[in-house]
Amino acid sequence: TMKTIPFLLSTLLLLGIQSQLMAQTLFLAKKDGLWGLLNGKGTEISAINYDEIYAPADSLIRVKYGMKWGYLSINGLEAIPPAYDKADDFSHGYAAVAKDGLWGFIDKTGKEIIPFQFEAAKG
Repeated sequence: TMKTIPFLLSTLLLLGIQSQLMAQTLFLAKKDGLWGLLNGKGTEISAINYDEIYAPADSLIRVKYGMKWGYLSINGLEAIPPAYDKADDFSHGYAAVAKDGLWGFIDKTGKEIIPFQFEAAKG
């Protein structure tokens, strides 16, 4: 079960996320219009430079950098570089992603599992 607690601190908007599946507390932080990750002590564990960021799903965090989507690990490291036009959250180890208007599926390493050939896809 995921628990979220929103609060405002100066110009930094924090959305606390704690999951029983994770051994750590993560905060999604927004500053000057961009998002990043903080650990439970408030230390940045990723750059605060993402246009959009979502709660962890299947241990990966979907992020938008410029016009492309990618994924961060729960440690704040880039797991899959932003290279996709559209992306869904991971579920059971796979995510639906789109390139050049076509959808396919990748695994948690970014390896293409099902080629980009569909008009739409959901994981």
